[in-house]
Formats: sequence, structure tokens, C-alpha cells
Amino acid sequence: VTGNTFNTGGNWMGGEAIIRLQAGPTWTGQPTDYWVPTNWFSLDNSDTDLGGVSATVVDAPGATPSQLVLALGKDSNAFLLNRNNLGGITSAVAAANVGGINRGTSAVTYRTGQGTYIGFHNDAGTVRAYRVTATNPPTIVFAWSQSQSGRGSPWVTTTDGTNNMIVWYAATTSSGDQRLHAYDGDTGAVIYAGGGANELMSGTQQWNTGMVARGRIYFGANNKIYAFRLSSATPTPTAAATRTPTSTPTSTPTSTATATATATATATFTPTPAPTTTPSPSPTPTATVPPSPTPTPTATSTPTPTPAPTPTAPTAGKATNVTAISFTANWKSVSGATGYQLDVSTSASFVTYVLGYKNLDVGNTTSRSVTGLTANTTYYYRLRAYNGNGTSPNSNVVRVKTKPH
Repeated sequence: VTGNTFNTGGNWMGGEAIIRLQAGPTWTGQPTDYWVPTNWFSLDNSDTDLGGVSATVVDAPGATPSQLVLALGKDSNAFLLNRNNLGGITSAVAAANVGGINRGTSAVTYRTGQGTYIGFHNDAGTVRAYRVTATNPPTIVFAWSQSQSGRGSPWVTTTDGTNNMIVWYAATTSSGDQRLHAYDGDTGAVIYAGGGANELMSGTQQWNTGMVARGRIYFGANNKIYAFRLSSATPTPTAAATRTPTSTPTSTPTSTATATATATATATFTPTPAPTTTPSPSPTPTATVPPSPTPTPTATSTPTPTPAPTPTAPTAGKATNVTAISFTANWKSVSGATGYQLDVSTSASFVTYVLGYKNLDVGNTTSRSVTGLTANTTYYYRLRAYNGNGTSPNSNVVRVKTKPH
């Protein structure tokens, strides 16, 4: 993946691209062997380049195409491409706004009985997972998110290749808690929350990912390697690695001392086992004197709760924080709504959409930063509110023009 280029005069010269190399390695220069977003020149000018994160190869059985490659841009968007025919300067096979800038780390991909996922940690301070749908073409659908500070690249373990998929993340650098964290691959439920005093690491770097071998997780820090193992009292099967996330940039090597038993205590963790239901024993009847009959109480009906109605259309407000490449969309909350969908377009009638901003689920909030835009351009946005009973009509449309520079 390549980054910014300079002084191009608007002529593409190899930047902001995913490049596929043939054997040799050689590059053909043909559109089948590179992909560039159509707004590459705007990305150059705003330093929101595509090359902040390494590419990740993704296989999504049931999708067409199914052999994909993922790019995570600094403009907060995720892109899926057909890795057998990248297509040149064109739209991606699938794209979605993923709620935060990604840079200096790598994504991970894994597959469970519920589908194919991509996962990553972003600069918004969240570990996120999205599902790649088995459709033609595939789409990127939000799966789960957990707030977590620091910066790093996640990795995945499983007990048998499919079941008990766990996403691991080390909250590295001084901005993180320098502890190991683990989440359920399908739901994001917290499985391991960092442990106690014996599990605290120091000197961690964002460039490193965890390693898994023989039932232990190893994490390399400055001049020390930390080992985590399952507690012997825990009946949970030992996790075994099945995937290695795409490599991240390698930091400058430093001499690494071999940890000894006295220098580094082996950290332990105990994952929370899934609760099991214990059947109640059936009581043995005993002979009793039949009680005198009592009047049968009159049955009273339990009132049926009234479901919340489909929410009304929200009212979109004036955009704020307008720059050459971004603005903040605002709206008023709607009673009974559990979330909102945002559309952004350069057309007042929304015949086309800005990449990643069609039916974008922004959650239950009343503002959203819209990024990766072009300077001195007129945009339009609108909202819909939703809950478990349906989605509202569209809100009013708000017009906003980005600044010239």
C-alpha cells in the first residue's frame, strides 16, 4: 500500500494505491495490478493517505468476489478490493466508514460459524470488528466495538479452527494500560480484562503483535518477553493460534535479553468460562394430609406492553466545524429512537452518495464528523431515526460547502 505523493499536478504517479506485484517481483502497471480511490488527489492534499496501514488478505466464502484484500485509510474508511483484478482508479468492491483513523497498525481477519470478520484498533480508542457479507458484491457490516486505549494490532486464537474465536489486543505504549485484553470474536464480549498486578507489562510498542505457541501467548516489549498461560485450574481448552495478522512495520531492532524466572514472572490469566445450567433435582414426594380446599383465586390478566412506535423523522441542524476536508453533521434527538442513519451526497436529490456515507449507522448520538471530503465542494446530508419497530422517513436536507483551503 502506498501513501502520499507530491507535486503531481493532479496526475496519478503511484500514490494512494494498493499495488499487486507479480513474480520477480515485477509490476505490470496494468489496472488489474493496482487500485486507487477516485478521490486520491484530495487524499494527497489532506494527508489522509491510504498507506497508513498495511493491506490484509481476506477470504470470504460465499461472497462474489470472495478473494479480497482490505485497505484501511487515514480518512476513516475501509475498502475491500478484488485481489485478482484490482481495477485501476475506480470505486472499491465494498467500502464503509469505520469510525476512526487507522495508521501504524494492522488488521486481522477470521471466520466463525456466523461469517467472515475483519478486526482492528483505531485512533478513536476502540477495538472494532466488521462482518464481510456473503453476497454479490460483499458489503462491510458493523459487528461490535469495545473502548480500549493505547495502540496496537490485534490477533486471533481458536480452539479448533472455527469455535471459541477470541480477538486479542495488547494496549501498548504509554497511552494504553499495557495489559492484555481479549474479546469474543462474534459478540465482542469481554473475555479477559487485563488481569492483576502480575499481568502488567512495561515498555510495550505498537509495532509488535502477540505470538501464540504451545498454549501460551507471548508479547515482546523493550528488552523483555512476557508469557501468559492458562491457569491450571481452568477447564477451558488451551487456545491455539490459527491466523497470523498481516505484518506491521518493524521497529528498530534492540538487543533483547532472555527473560529468566527471576527477572520476569510468568503472567497468568483465567478466562471467564461460559456459565452452565445445573438442573434442579426433582423432589421426592412425601405423604401429606390433603389440605382443605381453598377458593380458586380469580385470574387477572397481565397487561401487554405497548411497543414503542416507529420513530418520527429527525430534524437535521446546521453543520459545524467546517474545514476544507470535513464537517460535523448535527441533528436533534427523536423520542424512542435507538440510533440514526446518515446519508451524505454531492447531489441534493441523493442520486449518488459520498463513499462510505450511505445508510451509515452512527449509533444513538446527535452529531457525526464527516471526513475525507474535497475542498470548495457543496455537500448535502440527511438522517433517519430507527428502533426495533422500523425506520423513520428522511429528515430535512442540510446543505454545507467545504472551505477552499
